Amino acid sequence: MTRVVVALGVLGFSFWRAADAYASVIARGGGDLTRQIDIAGRDEIAETARHFNTFLASLRTMFAEIRDEAGRLTAGVHTVNGTLDRMSNDFQALADQSSSN
Repeated sequence: MTRVVVALGVLGFSFWRAADAYASVIARGGGDLTRQIDIAGRDEIAETARHFNTFLASLRTMFAEIRDEAGRLTAGVHTVNGTLDRMSNDFQALADQSSSN
C-alpha cells in the first residue's frame, strides 16, 4: 500500500513538474499556445495532460476567431471612415457652393 501511495505521489509530482515547466515555456514564449504536452501512457496523469492539450486547442481556436473578427471589425471601421470622409467632402462642397451664391 505504501509503495502505491509513493508511486502515485511520484507520478503526480512528475506531471505537475512537467505541467509547470510547460506553463513556464508558454509564459516565456510570449504566450505560444501551439505547444502541447507530450503524452505517454493511459493513466490519470496522461488523461489530465490530454485534457490540458484539449483546453489549449480550444484557446487556439478562440484566439483565431477573435483575430478574424478583429480583422473584420477593422475593415468595417475603414469602410465607415471612407464613407464619412466622402460625406464630409460633399458637405464642404455644398457649403462652399451656398456661400458663393
